[in-house]
Amino acid sequence: MRYMSASFGAMGAALLVSSVHAQCSSPVGCFIAHDGLGCNNAQCCEAVCATDPFCCQVKWDSFCVNGANAICFDCGFELSGSCFEINEPACDDGACCTTVCAIDPACCKFTWDTFCIANAVVECAGCGKPGAGSCFEVHLNVGCGSADCCTLSCSADPFCCESIWDSICVGEAFSFCLPPCAADLSHDGKVDAADLGVMLGAWGVSPVGDLDLDADTDAADLGLLLGAWGTCEP
Repeated sequence: MRYMSASFGAMGAALLVSSVHAQCSSPVGCFIAHDGLGCNNAQCCEAVCATDPFCCQVKWDSFCVNGANAICFDCGFELSGSCFEINEPACDDGACCTTVCAIDPACCKFTWDTFCIANAVVECAGCGKPGAGSCFEVHLNVGCGSADCCTLSCSADPFCCESIWDSICVGEAFSFCLPPCAADLSHDGKVDAADLGVMLGAWGVSPVGDLDLDADTDAADLGLLLGAWGTCEP
């Protein structure tokens, strides 16, 4: 690493701070050495130039690339990628990343793998936690009440664990999580009064009629059953 000379002084340091952002708009990636100033990711560029001003004053050389590799794959950096996808170490949500890495330090040292994602969906997206909301209904929460279904949906579409559980997430939950003819509780090839009777008999904490995978049988399950009324086609 290089350091500012003593002659750089306070005025030079002030000028550097004011100019760093302007130098961080290069079209060249932060992991490619080049003769220009800065790189194409402002967050990474500013972090590197804060430790090595040369990178924003003279050129973005191999030392700058090494700095980017050391700094920019860390908790909270957008280059780290989503906490709900396999990535290099760490992920882009600082709080979630810190929580998961406290449970499994390998997630911040080696690779953000499926084990890290599994922890993220529970600890950060609320998958499977009380009050998370049904996986089969639109709601403003992230994640949904079934940890397994939530994990499947968020692995395919991280938005569902990062923003809200919208109609697309609901559609994915139906596709990934419900077996064909799930509402055919009497197993006779159709959804009708017999299935309604089975569900009402299981009303409450029994999982027999639990179509929305939230560990009980209630009005949400009844809605799914009525929506599937008629001939069941596997």
